[in-house]
Amino acid sequence: MRVLVILTALACGVAGCARVAEKFEPPARFELPELPSDSCNSAGFRGFVGQSSAALGTVFIPEPYRVLEEGAPVTQDYNPIRLNFDLATDGTVVRVWCG
Repeated sequence: MRVLVILTALACGVAGCARVAEKFEPPARFELPELPSDSCNSAGFRGFVGQSSAALGTVFIPEPYRVLEEGAPVTQDYNPIRLNFDLATDGTVVRVWCG
């Protein structure tokens, strides 16, 4: 029992001597890197405008991408490297854009 009391006292003494961490200071401002205006290479896919959405299945489209049917719900999150294909009600590609 005496040994337990001594060890507890030593542990408390050592803990009391521990160095206190300095206060964390966050950076003044976090800046996002500048991305090119065509960050998802949408220009390379604009040839699909006016074509049927079935044509999209004939080529490799890098991830991330999404095909947006007219009137369908769409999330509002912005991803500058995501390729988006907007479709008309008849399934024709009407717009290709990043976001």
